[in-house]
Amino acid sequence: MVKPNVTDITVASISVEQILELGESYRAQELRGMQSKLTSTAKELQQLTGGNGLLGRIGGQLNREQQQLLRDAASLIQSINYQVEHAKEKRQRTEKQAKARREERERQAKRLVADAYPLPITKPEHRAEIIRLALVLNRAGEFFPFYSDIELNQKLRAFVAEAQTTTNRHRDTLEARLTSKTSYFRTEIIFSLEKHIAYDDGTTVQARFDALQHKLAELGPQVLDTQLAAGTVRLWMNALSQAEKQEGQA
Repeated sequence: MVKPNVTDITVASISVEQILELGESYRAQELRGMQSKLTSTAKELQQLTGGNGLLGRIGGQLNREQQQLLRDAASLIQSINYQVEHAKEKRQRTEKQAKARREERERQAKRLVADAYPLPITKPEHRAEIIRLALVLNRAGEFFPFYSDIELNQKLRAFVAEAQTTTNRHRDTLEARLTSKTSYFRTEIIFSLEKHIAYDDGTTVQARFDALQHKLAELGPQVLDTQLAAGTVRLWMNALSQAEKQEGQA
């Protein structure tokens, strides 16, 4: 868009910075939509003062002062549109920078989590470790935070009891059901860890990872040494052992 050559009364008195401040929550795409509306409005006003269609014929019936008011209004809208265009471009640059920063943090988080938490599930002890980690992460607020530690323990115990007593009524074996649940937990744990570590609070991804590792190291004994958690883990280990024996006899 070419900057309009207008008189002082038709020059917008609002700056790009003011537009960005007023439209703090607006994305560049939304500002682009606003720009299109302003362009359309300015063109319609111009048609009233010199168009060949119906709008031009209507505008031709206005007196000179009224026609000048329309020209000034069109020029003012063009001036506002010019500022909106530059605000949009500035917002686009900001969004691109934010996207690049977010994607880089996500890449770093994925790498750190993959290295520190491979979380295999091929063996019973692997699956039991996932249950332990789930309990600790829950206390840290990073895994199913909508459940209290008591509620999560109850649900884990209820799942084992239900799986052991109803397996015969399903095609899935006990092994398959326990593996499916721990596989689901594994996916959720990795997602939660990556999301937490990648969150941009102004610190580095490595700093957030180190802080979380320190927190989990402190919480581990506090959670797993309780009678509640120890009982839950023991139930799962017994069920996993039972499932392994059933698979061996099949």
